Amino acid sequence: MVFDKLKEKLRKQKYYQIHKEKIDERNKEWKKLNRDMYLKQQREYNNHSDRHQSNMIKCWKYTGLKLFDYTYEEVYEYYLDCDNCEVCNKDISMGGYNKHMDHCHSTGIFRWILCNSCNTKDNWMNKI
Repeated sequence: MVFDKLKEKLRKQKYYQIHKEKIDERNKEWKKLNRDMYLKQQREYNNHSDRHQSNMIKCWKYTGLKLFDYTYEEVYEYYLDCDNCEVCNKDISMGGYNKHMDHCHSTGIFRWILCNSCNTKDNWMNKI
């Protein structure tokens, strides 16, 4: 018997659509009960450089981030090496949701690597 990947994928998508609320609730409950293991898995996934790099670059391209005279790989290395917010100097070495690629939303041009606080408030513009 030949396994049809497309047919199986469609079957799983249909099942998920029918049982979405139940599946989401079960996943949320599992994450709550296994928080430490879940966070460990997330850290391991994020520390796998090839996967993490390709996902980050894909997100940057999707949001329209423009890099002049640099490649995405060069900016990714700079992103990893940046341990402090470039405005307030706060430690952002843990990465995750604390580290943000600031860019102009109208042009998409990359400006800074910021902490969450500086990224959500535009008060950093007064510090330039």
